[in-house]
Amino acid sequence: MLKRALSNYFPFVVAVVAVATLAIALQRQTDVVNASALRTSVQAEVDVVSARLQSQVESSVLITRGIASLLSRGRDISQAEFSQLVSNVTRGRSDVINVAWAPDLVITRVHPVEPNRAAIGLDYRNIPAQLAAIEKVRDTGQIAFVGPIDLVQGGKGFILRIPVYSRTEDILQFRGILSTVFDLNAFLDRAGMMGVEQPLNLTLANLDNSGAIAAIAYGDRSVIDDQPIEANFDFTGSHWRLYATPEEGWDSATEERIYQILRLLIVCLFVLGPLYLLNRMALARKEMITDMQTANRRLDSFTNNFPGVFFTYMQRSDTPDRVTFATDGTRDIWGVSKEQLYEDPSPMWRGASMETREELRKVMESARRTGTTWRLIWEHTGPNGDERWLEGWGHPYLSTEGVLRWDCFVMDITDQKKRDIEFEFQANVVRQAQKQESIGQLTGGMAHDFNNMLAVIRGNLEMLEDDLADELSPDDERMDFIRGSILAAEQGNDLTRKMLSFARRAPLNPEVIQLNTVVQELEGWSGRTFPANITLTTHLAEGLPPVLLDRSSTSSALLNLMVNARDAMPNGGTLTLSTRVVTLATDQNRHLSQNLGAGQYVVLSVSDTGDGIKPDHLAKIFEPFYTTKAPGAGSGLGLSMVQGFVAQSGGAIDIQSTLGEGTVIDLYFPPAELGRTSFASTIKVEEETSSTGLHILLAEDHKDVRLMLERSLTRMGHKVTAAETGDMAMQLFEKNPGFDLLVTDIVMPGLLQGTDLVREIRKRVADFPVIVLTGYTDLPLNDGSILRPEDIRLNKPVARASLERALTLTAHRARPS
Repeated sequence: MLKRALSNYFPFVVAVVAVATLAIALQRQTDVVNASALRTSVQAEVDVVSARLQSQVESSVLITRGIASLLSRGRDISQAEFSQLVSNVTRGRSDVINVAWAPDLVITRVHPVEPNRAAIGLDYRNIPAQLAAIEKVRDTGQIAFVGPIDLVQGGKGFILRIPVYSRTEDILQFRGILSTVFDLNAFLDRAGMMGVEQPLNLTLANLDNSGAIAAIAYGDRSVIDDQPIEANFDFTGSHWRLYATPEEGWDSATEERIYQILRLLIVCLFVLGPLYLLNRMALARKEMITDMQTANRRLDSFTNNFPGVFFTYMQRSDTPDRVTFATDGTRDIWGVSKEQLYEDPSPMWRGASMETREELRKVMESARRTGTTWRLIWEHTGPNGDERWLEGWGHPYLSTEGVLRWDCFVMDITDQKKRDIEFEFQANVVRQAQKQESIGQLTGGMAHDFNNMLAVIRGNLEMLEDDLADELSPDDERMDFIRGSILAAEQGNDLTRKMLSFARRAPLNPEVIQLNTVVQELEGWSGRTFPANITLTTHLAEGLPPVLLDRSSTSSALLNLMVNARDAMPNGGTLTLSTRVVTLATDQNRHLSQNLGAGQYVVLSVSDTGDGIKPDHLAKIFEPFYTTKAPGAGSGLGLSMVQGFVAQSGGAIDIQSTLGEGTVIDLYFPPAELGRTSFASTIKVEEETSSTGLHILLAEDHKDVRLMLERSLTRMGHKVTAAETGDMAMQLFEKNPGFDLLVTDIVMPGLLQGTDLVREIRKRVADFPVIVLTGYTDLPLNDGSILRPEDIRLNKPVARASLERALTLTAHRARPS
């Protein structure tokens, strides 16, 4: 009986077991697929959150960089200006807690001031815990991302530190540290971590260089231990990892219920085959939907973060062209909404020139024929007349219905284009300046060697002339030979001065002059060279006090200003040269380029009726290399040389300009009685006296020059101890500090140059008298604390009489009677 029953029900039992096994297997497979789909969905959300977070960090860096860029211009701003600047830049950014500006590592500006007033005056050098990181930012120029940190206001935050530099000529100078403090929760909320579409458990961790977790910035550590989805990203030199799990846990993907299995088994008994097929189809459809949703989210994230416009342009032979899709950036690019483009796409091309439209038509036609991507950069004029540069590219897709679809991108590259143009312009300026500097260095080196040779020739000829003066009659032909050779040496010296003047390395030789005379001299010949449509007039004050200036440099500075005025009046106008005397009070010199004391000054004024100077250019016109002229037409050094000459002469510059009316430049100089006495006049006062029997320390590396000077000084009645290097001269001085005077060359081999030797000797004897000899003519008369204004400098070749007068003057200054 039992065997029969088993035999009768065996196929049924086998069928039941088979169906149950199939149902269980099907359920488990469904659980695996659901779990996989859940991980895929979480991964998609993590990708979106990661992209938003990185975009948020980049925008925060841009905000801080924007503030740093304005601070790098070199002008110190007040607290009110700083607060206004930060308030404007961070408007709408609730995650920004405060911004602090620390020039030279000392916080001087903070916004908001309250409750951060206590931070003002804080010196980072007094905070050892932060100093190393601050110095790393300053020395490497890298952005520092510090956090997470506990905020005084409660909660956590982080600090973004950016070094600020300014550029003077070609020198990059550190100005300070700009720090922005962000509230972590508000920052993450702006990044979308608080509002993801599917509830997730998120944890954000900071990694060290080995990839291990250094600190948890947000979330719970338990998420890391629950097989999370991970996303790694780097910003501002630090490494971060985002962990994510479903809020309901991974078990939510497997809804394993006994009743569901039983129902499935019952259904599978009747519809095993169709149910299996339907289940497979459902699983496939679910995966496809998940993939589509993920792709859509990624596409939305890309289009929203793309710095331009993506649009689809449709072309058919029987209908007008039209735009069927565009992102929200159309107003920024073309000044119209995307809805307006859907109705009329012509604004996209209306702002381009006819040549650009034709070029665009050609590249798109070529792309259509070859099936490749078109790319073009063009200049676009917006509805308001604003000029900008656009870059576009797109790819053609031809449908079977004959519709040509273009998927295109357009970006605004105006800033980049301007930087490229400015870079090329500045590169040309630098090349011109380097060329001129190379000429100056070559000329200076040649002049140095040539002057050394002339010094030997002239010195020996003068001694020979003295020796033969008693033996030969004054009209002896051989004396004429000697005098002619000395004259030739003087002419060679004049030649080197002319070479150095061409190379802009000539020294100043101040003398008492009348500015009215200088103006009249220039008016006499320069007026004839100006165009006929420019009228040159003068208004010269009577009884103008004399000034102590270098005549040649004064004429060059005035001519430079006159040429600039002429260039500012291409259509003609009036150029006026005038002089006057003004009296400045203590508070009346704030508008001048230099801080002059109260008193009387002589003013030389150059005015024109040209186009004027834009306010944003006015502050830059005296900067080296700054020029509005084309490369080759001006080096940008003319006005900076004028300013340097005026400042060196103890004066100052005032400039006033009005657009459309003209420009007035006033040069202020102190009267001669308020300035220094010229070297020539000082020598004349003392030339009646003489000084002999001095013990002179001579430092000169050129052997023939050294021997000539030693003989010449000995013939003058002095005792001379000579050294061929500054190092040897210092050793001689240390052994015998009883020398009366030092005569030294500037450029010598060894560790101690001429100025170094002066510094070392004056460390031991503060007022030790010095005469400087040089083959160069561009040595400064006042080099900090080394050379002083009263130190006499003689340019080689030195006339014996000049050397003797210089010795007398220096000796009397050192030992007044």
